[in-house]
Amino acid sequence: MDTYCVMTCDVKHSRTLSDWPAVVDKLTRCLRNLNTKFRPYLAVRFRFTVGDEFQGVLNTPDKLYDIYLYIKTHTPVDIYCGIGIGEAEISGNKPTNTRGSAFYRAREALNFCKKNKRSIYLRSADTENMFDKLVNTLLYVIETLENGWTNRQREIITYYRLHPDYTYEKIGKHFGISRQSVYQILKSANWQIINRSETLVNELLHEFVRLKCLTNGS
Repeated sequence: MDTYCVMTCDVKHSRTLSDWPAVVDKLTRCLRNLNTKFRPYLAVRFRFTVGDEFQGVLNTPDKLYDIYLYIKTHTPVDIYCGIGIGEAEISGNKPTNTRGSAFYRAREALNFCKKNKRSIYLRSADTENMFDKLVNTLLYVIETLENGWTNRQREIITYYRLHPDYTYEKIGKHFGISRQSVYQILKSANWQIINRSETLVNELLHEFVRLKCLTNGS
C-alpha cells in the first residue's frame, strides 16, 4: 500500500443544530468547491461518509492545514478533524475500503479530539514521535488563542484569511473601520503569534514530505 494523508472530520454538536438540512447543504457546497480548488492534491475527494462525518484523502500531507483552514472559513459550523498519515488502499477516486494505517490513525486522532475537546489532531505513527508532538503543540497553541477571540475578532480574521493579499486599509474599508482599528483588532487577537505558528506548521508539513521523498528515493 502507498502512503497517504486521511482527513476525517465530524461536525461538533450536530444533534443540537436547529437547521441541519441547511447546514448539510452549505457543507456540501463547501466540499464541492474544496474538491475543485485542491483537486491536484486529492487522491480521494471529500465527501460525506456516515451521519455527520465527511472525509477526504490527500496524496501528501503538505496541503492539509490549508484544507483545514478552507473548511473552517467556509462552513457555518465547528468541526473536529482527525488526521492520519500512513498506508491506505486507494483505487481510482475511491478507497477500496477503509483499511490501512492512515485510516486507522485518522480515526484515532478524531476520537482524541472528541475526548479532549480539541478541534484538530494529527497522527503519523502508532506511537507519538517528535514530528507529531511539534505539529500538535502548534495546533493546540493556535486553537487556544482562537478560543479567546471575540466575535468581532473572529469575523475580521476570517475575512482576512479569505483575502490574505488585502491590506489593512482594504479590510478596514470593508468593515467600515480605520486601518489602525484593524491593526489593533489583529494585535489584541494575537494574530502575529497565530500566523507565525501556522507558517511553522506548513513548513513542518513540507519538510515531512521532503524527507519522505528522500527516504523513498534512497
